[in-house]
Amino acid sequence: MGLLYYGDSRVIAGDVPENAVVQKSMPLCHIEKSDMNISALKMVDVFLARIDSHDDGALAVMISKSDLQNLLGTVKIPHDRMRGYMNELMRMNIVEGDDDYIHEIAFFSEVCAFRGEDGRWSLLMCCSEKAKPYVFYLEQMGYVKYKLNKVTKLRSKYSYFLFQYLMREGYRKNWTVSVDQLKEELGCGLNSYDATKATTSYKEFKQFNVRVFSPAVSELQANKAISFSSEFWRDHRKITGVTFHVGERVEPVSENAAHVERDRTQMANLVHENEEQISMSRLSRLVK
Repeated sequence: MGLLYYGDSRVIAGDVPENAVVQKSMPLCHIEKSDMNISALKMVDVFLARIDSHDDGALAVMISKSDLQNLLGTVKIPHDRMRGYMNELMRMNIVEGDDDYIHEIAFFSEVCAFRGEDGRWSLLMCCSEKAKPYVFYLEQMGYVKYKLNKVTKLRSKYSYFLFQYLMREGYRKNWTVSVDQLKEELGCGLNSYDATKATTSYKEFKQFNVRVFSPAVSELQANKAISFSSEFWRDHRKITGVTFHVGERVEPVSENAAHVERDRTQMANLVHENEEQISMSRLSRLVK
């Protein structure tokens, strides 16, 4: 197959290798506590696993519908469901800012499905120009790296969020997180997309543990996605935190794991500086 182009961008096409590796920048690890379902979340990882992070001339990834079905572990993706996935991918935004500045960047510029000359359907996902700093040349920003097949087997988005959290924090080996913070990390805290559910169904730890945390732990351990154990931290009789023990070597890829947060701050400042040239009228439309 010759080189494929979509607009000015080269397209990465072909089968997804069995040993495909996802490289995900730290900001991307923090934007997915949304209403995206598990299939759309895994499609983002498929995109990141196919992209060459040192070739920003290829922004688009094309994957056949049959390959995507295999990766998602489903027999068939009806057209209406595919359109739903595409809609979720197009709503995926990166948010940067502070008390005086808010900037939302669309991660994908376009997502389209089409039927080829052979009659087979394919999906094309194209990274936006503004999102390129979060996808390419990530050494200074910091990123996590894991095999794609670690997440394609997962069926629950809570398991996916827990895996992402353990991959980000696993370099600490042993640490304790408060129950409230853990709820946020798993997308069901007070600041999550579904705060109503957080304040009702998951307000009590028992319900959170039964419906969210314990099933996520069981699924990760059953799929051997990552070697870890957890135990509850009690303040008298009340469970206030969870202690994690990660058994395998996991660390953010950066000059030093301790510098990851610093690198994220520097990137946010860089984006802010680049956007200072935007007119006030344009900025007023970005800030809501």
